[in-house]
Amino acid sequence: MSPLSESKHPHHELYRRIGVVVWVSFVAAAVATALFFATFDPLVIVESATYPLDWSRTTSYSIGFFLFWGLTSATGAMVAWLIHLPERSAALLREREARNSQLESEEDAS
Repeated sequence: MSPLSESKHPHHELYRRIGVVVWVSFVAAAVATALFFATFDPLVIVESATYPLDWSRTTSYSIGFFLFWGLTSATGAMVAWLIHLPERSAALLREREARNSQLESEEDAS
């Protein structure tokens, strides 16, 4: 077990999820950028823009990487949120059942 998984601090799980999303999206953005710009020349894309852009290849690579990183980060964050929902729902359901059983036992005692 890792120290983060053994910790009782509630934010450690959040930090772990954020780290996973950021790292995986970074790697995915690097791969997507390499594949995209291996296929398309950034100067041709800049020249075909409807408004004048004075971007070099390096600027285009950087902007493309950050766009891919933003897209993959948003996707990863949504997946992490959707995975976390059943855990939260189950915890809320267990709390509700515990309260109901406690109320029932109090009613039976009186």
